[in-house]
Amino acid sequence: MMNEPKIKSALYTKMPAELRRVKIFSSRELEILRLLAEGLDSKQIGEVLYLSTLTVRKHRQNMQIRHRCSNTAALISFAFRSGFLT
Repeated sequence: MMNEPKIKSALYTKMPAELRRVKIFSSRELEILRLLAEGLDSKQIGEVLYLSTLTVRKHRQNMQIRHRCSNTAALISFAFRSGFLT
């Protein structure tokens, strides 16, 4: 069991890119990421997607925690490097 994270990591990096993208971000999270990358703030994103500002912030916070990104810029950079944003 001690090697389990290393095994998962090794298996993950050997997967085809299409499979690695599956369920890393939900469809709603991808919408929010795209709008963040375009420079919109949480209030503007909420207006576009008909969500409250707090809901947008929570989605962003959850993505940052899940992907170990310290801020929004790091999250957007991660999404570009991973191929989720182009």
